[in-house]
Amino acid sequence: MKKVIAAAAGLMLAGTLASAAVAAEAGVKFKGDARARYYLQNEYASSDSEDTHWNSRVRLQWTATSKGGAYAVGRFRLADATWNGTQSNRKGSDAGNLWVDKAYIGVPFGPITVEAGLTYRNLTDFAFAWRGADAVDFIYKGENTNVRAFIQVEDEYEEDVVDADGNVVQAANDADNDNDIMMYGVRLDQKFAGGWGLVAYAAYQDDQQFTDESGTLAGLKVSGAFGGITTAAEVAYQESDLLGSDDDGIGAYIEATVPVGPASIYGIVGVAQDGFVVDDDFAGQGNVMGNFSQISSFAIGGSDFGDTTWVVVAPKFKATESLTLGANLGYYDGDVDSAFEIGLDASYAVTDGASLNAIFGYVDFDEADNNPLGFGLSLEISY
Repeated sequence: MKKVIAAAAGLMLAGTLASAAVAAEAGVKFKGDARARYYLQNEYASSDSEDTHWNSRVRLQWTATSKGGAYAVGRFRLADATWNGTQSNRKGSDAGNLWVDKAYIGVPFGPITVEAGLTYRNLTDFAFAWRGADAVDFIYKGENTNVRAFIQVEDEYEEDVVDADGNVVQAANDADNDNDIMMYGVRLDQKFAGGWGLVAYAAYQDDQQFTDESGTLAGLKVSGAFGGITTAAEVAYQESDLLGSDDDGIGAYIEATVPVGPASIYGIVGVAQDGFVVDDDFAGQGNVMGNFSQISSFAIGGSDFGDTTWVVVAPKFKATESLTLGANLGYYDGDVDSAFEIGLDASYAVTDGASLNAIFGYVDFDEADNNPLGFGLSLEISY
């Protein structure tokens, strides 16, 4: 009931604003990307294990706009899966020949635009990045200010609620069973003079299920540039109930990219304390550590690595107009284990909009018998 009241109040607020007709170019526009990838991952799971495989996908996104400025956005994903010789028979969202991961509408109500449908939620790459969301968003866009408030459904529970022993705590057909998981939040993106800006965000997860993992996450990111150096710093908070731990989690980092002629040097220092989970999509890690790149698979922070401090230095060099070479050195000091990583990567622009990419990484864990080695090769296009 609470979510119905909140949604109705938000829509009524938007409806009270003057609905100004905004001149827009009506029509449909398309864009997308596609790739084919080869993976070699050695000793990732256990000693002497090796996995080699291919996967590929084609994505097509369209935006249809009305004369008054309302719009609809959809995205198809075609054969987005690992090759297994049975492409035409695959079923399911993560192994299907055709499925949809974006489908939402946007309608302007004066200075506020309401978006509703299936979208992706991104607060920052560090704390909460690019997760699928069924949501209603209320968006204000000014010249330098962007505010987005949202209500999203994490889980509309329609099955029996069971405890850890398999006992039914509440039946699905119980009239009082409204055991949903909702999230409510707001994100501010503010630009300043000189290329500086900040992102501030806060969200509350309302878990009405017996797990009761309700709690708050919040953070602040500042970014900018001076003397050719680009830099960013962020601090984030995750409440203990969200993490399933006894302590509230805190994470922070500072990063910078320094240009040196045709090269640049990227560096980051970060911490994840008391169970803080660094999001999978955070790019400030190595090629194997951090679960970000094509061949990565290991989380920073959380229960996997414990309290973690890490440092990564990654130079890049533009060897030719078409070829860019890179490397990285990283050290990760965690409660559970510590690790040292070395990585290499290369990207070659085959044509405008198409590139051939190679990536390599090796990690030496202090407390493990197996040390992961990964290699990836990909052909990627955008259009």
